[in-house]
Amino acid sequence: MPVYNTFTDNELIAFIKEGHETAFAELYRRYKGCLYLHAYRMLQDKDEAMDIVQEFFATIWAKRDTLIITTTVNSYLYSAIRNRILNFIAHQKVVAGYTNSLEDYLEAGSPASDEKFLEKELISLIENEVALLPPKMRQCLS
Repeated sequence: MPVYNTFTDNELIAFIKEGHETAFAELYRRYKGCLYLHAYRMLQDKDEAMDIVQEFFATIWAKRDTLIITTTVNSYLYSAIRNRILNFIAHQKVVAGYTNSLEDYLEAGSPASDEKFLEKELISLIENEVALLPPKMRQCLS
């Protein structure tokens, strides 16, 4: 069994493509800390930074068969993390926009069309039930 901490990053990638879990663990050990710090500097959120790094490494392992790195491994890893962070930030902006839009709608206080529909339905049900009553009972309700 090879000692993976003696191999270069490119050699580790070659082993990872062949399915060597220990080579993957070595790559993770080498880069998890600096990639986390890079993500944390951009996000200022420890949990999100860690999640992005973890998900990225999970993706590398899942797609190891088709992994193509045309730059240095170091550059590839940093660029991939940066792109994931930018996607995360863009997604957060979309979520915030929807949330703000919903809050504005709710604050406007306009009656919901569902309420009007339910009111009409309830009136119709009451009228139908009253129509089923015997004539003397209907007279009492009038």
